[in-house]
Amino acid sequence: MAKGRVKGIPLLVSVLVIAVLAISVYIWGKQYIGSRVEKDFYLAKSLFKEGKYGEAVNKFDKVIKSNPQGTFAPESQYHIGSAYKNLKMLEEARQAYSLLTSQYAASEWADDAQLEIGYILIAQEKFDLALRELQKLSEEHPSSEETGKALYEAGKIYLSQKKYSQALQNFQAVIEGYAKIADKAQLGKADSLRAREEWIKAIEAYLNALNHYPQSKIVEEMKGEIFYNLGLCHYNLGDYKSAIQEFDKVLAHPDRRKDEEALSMKEATEEKMAAPPSSPSQPVPEK
Repeated sequence: MAKGRVKGIPLLVSVLVIAVLAISVYIWGKQYIGSRVEKDFYLAKSLFKEGKYGEAVNKFDKVIKSNPQGTFAPESQYHIGSAYKNLKMLEEARQAYSLLTSQYAASEWADDAQLEIGYILIAQEKFDLALRELQKLSEEHPSSEETGKALYEAGKIYLSQKKYSQALQNFQAVIEGYAKIADKAQLGKADSLRAREEWIKAIEAYLNALNHYPQSKIVEEMKGEIFYNLGLCHYNLGDYKSAIQEFDKVLAHPDRRKDEEALSMKEATEEKMAAPPSSPSQPVPEK
């Protein structure tokens, strides 16, 4: 019995050595493939940054095919969509983003891709489809910052479709839950109220935008238009003195885009003030 055990030792050692070698080869192979995929991934990102979008797509595609479930696959798929978008190949971009949302739904890139699908559909003027995709983002990623952007974009679509109640609901949700873009939503809310001819509430909303977001870049850029819209609201309320004050602010503001309209409205308002009392003025049509 002792001799049998001694003879079995070399065989056991040989089996262990072969197993260790096999495991080592497997690990080395995975490391080699991993390092190659990583190298291709960063090369693809460099090509993308250089604006070589076609080459970047090919390289990102190679990364995915080399390791479809690997760490770099979801981001590679996202950049493929972005490359096509930059090439103005919107349908190809939408397909690439859609593939990401289906193949890598649990990845950190899924919500970004879902939002991009919405943006593309808006650019293609497929607004009902865009609303559906934006709503899908809100449902599947409720805690994502991208959901705030989706709500805002949907609000703009509703406003353009004259669905003011839905627009106001979306803009208010952004104001209350997504501070980073609350300034834009506040302006959207004001525009919606003005479109509904709720002049007093619209004035309050525009003033909130000016007073609550003094450091906002978008509010600063839109000041001329905000003053003009305030003037329209006061005009439609029959408060011509306040209307002229707002139109004067437009004319004094460095932004010249609303000058012609503001000057025309100021002249019309002065005529109203000089004319004898008559029936209430008709609302100024939307510009």
